[in-house]
This record gives sequence, C-alpha cells and structure tokens, in this order.
Amino acid sequence: MAEYIVRTLSGVSDLTLISVHARHDIHSVKNRSICCDLVAKDSSGKIYNIEIQRRRKGAEPERARFHSAMLDSSTLEKNADFVDLPETYVIFITEKDTLHGGKALYHIDRTVREMDHAPFGDRAHIIYAVMNNTTPGPLGQFLRDFLADEAARIADPALAECMNYFKTTEKGENQVCEIMERLIERENEIVRKNTQWETQRENVLRMLNNGRNKEQILVDLGITDEEFSALLADKAG
Repeated sequence: MAEYIVRTLSGVSDLTLISVHARHDIHSVKNRSICCDLVAKDSSGKIYNIEIQRRRKGAEPERARFHSAMLDSSTLEKNADFVDLPETYVIFITEKDTLHGGKALYHIDRTVREMDHAPFGDRAHIIYAVMNNTTPGPLGQFLRDFLADEAARIADPALAECMNYFKTTEKGENQVCEIMERLIERENEIVRKNTQWETQRENVLRMLNNGRNKEQILVDLGITDEEFSALLADKAG
C-alpha cells in the first residue's frame, strides 16, 4: 500500500520499495528530533517520507523543510561525500489546502532565480497533497478518498481494500490498536513534557521574585543557561 501511495503522489511509476518503516524516529543528539509517519526506500536508493496531517498546524512549510533536513542528516555517513546524499521526497498529505493555491498536488523544488528559475539540482523534493480538493479525475478522487470513514465510500480499489483490511480483519484491527496505543503514548508524553516545562518556568519566576540570581537558580534547578533563557522567553511570549 505504501508503494502505491508513493507511486501515485511522486509520479515515479516504476519504483519498487525495498523497505518501509511506520512511525520511524529520526533522532538529533542535541536538538529537536522527529517521529515520521512513514519512511520508505526504493530500489534506486531514493528516500520517501510520508506525513498525514489532518490539522493545518503541523503542515507548515518550515516543518517540511525540517523533515527534509533530518532525512539528509540521518542518511549521510560520517566522512561521506555530500554528493552521496540520496534523492529525497517529503510528502505531506493534508486535509486543507495549506498553500492556498487551489490545487490537489504541489511539487516544491529549489530553483536558481538568476537563471530563469532553472532547477538547483539538490535532489530534495517536497510534495503537498490535499485531501479536501475539488480537482476532477483519478488523482483528485484518490486524495479525497483519504477523508472517507469506511471502505464502501472509497472509489480507489487499493485504498478501499486497505481500509477494509484494517477495519474488518482481526490482524488489521490489532495493528490499528497498536498504532492507536503508540499515538496515545506520544500525546501523553507531549502533555507530560509541557507540564514539566510549565512547572519549571513557574519555579524560575518564583525564585527570581524571591531575589535569587541566575547562577543560584541554574544550580538549584539543574538547568542550563540556554534553558533558563528559553523559560523566560516563553513567559514573555
């Protein structure tokens, strides 16, 4: 199914996926990490990251840029040549038209402005696919099918078969349960971290109001200078 989606949205009709990873984590040692909905690799070495975003928040161009950068950082071996970077596709399937162009599909590639927008050739591609679109034809219907809540309402046979599998077979239902459990765990972790951050921010403000200086607060709370500044900036925002 992943192969079918990638073929349809990327336009690469002859690709063959050799690996597919759902809920794939890409970690950064120091900065923000990401959890990808799906990362796949085809037989020619191209990497595909598919993200399904039902909300407008989380589908910003900056997030697509970050996903593209994280794919690069996770695939280039130490001391490897930069030309060894694989070709990458970050595909965001969004419910709303985030780019407001009235299209079902958007292909974003870097170009050179001073050369009549000739391709830059970095082989990094971003694609936005809009579920809630009015484009006629098979592609528009294929994307609208993602909004259906039951297989009988899906026009595309492959998508219908996939939904039917997940909703009507024991194995499929078990997989859905596992996915939901991971999503719930992820949301709980976000809530927990937000609560800890709020508590830490209140501690910093309370200690400042009580006359403690920054150096004392860093030691007492076990936080870094960067974290201290971020906590105060968060409050100011």
